[in-house]
Amino acid sequence: MTDSNVPNSTPTESVTSRSEGSLNAIARPRKSSAEQGGISQRRRRTKTAQEQEASRARVREKNRVAADKCRGRQRIATERLSSKHDVLEDQNRQLSQMLSDLVAERIMLKNMLLEHGNCGCELIENYLRDCAARWVKQVESLAVNVEAA
Repeated sequence: MTDSNVPNSTPTESVTSRSEGSLNAIARPRKSSAEQGGISQRRRRTKTAQEQEASRARVREKNRVAADKCRGRQRIATERLSSKHDVLEDQNRQLSQMLSDLVAERIMLKNMLLEHGNCGCELIENYLRDCAARWVKQVESLAVNVEAA
């Protein structure tokens, strides 16, 4: 097994010389184009006024599309918020009406109790007595607060 490229060499010599040569080729860094005498950096081609205007127009168009998209999202959010506002206003009206109905019913029931105050029912008489005592305490505490001020 002799190397055809290396005359009069033994098989071990040819392998050694070949492997050393390939190692040197791998270990040596390549020269850059600047070191080889080429251009050191790529120069940018200057744009013409038409190209610059076209570039600006593309940027403006992208910006216009993004702004329209943003306005659309804002419009949808505003519509949702307005819809939620309407629902909550309606719910508030219903609850306010329910409250006034319940207050009216409470007053009606108290009047019915007062009408039966002299019927001899012990439960009704006790309730009326307790209500009268609470009312007197409230009036007295209001009077004390007014005098202190």
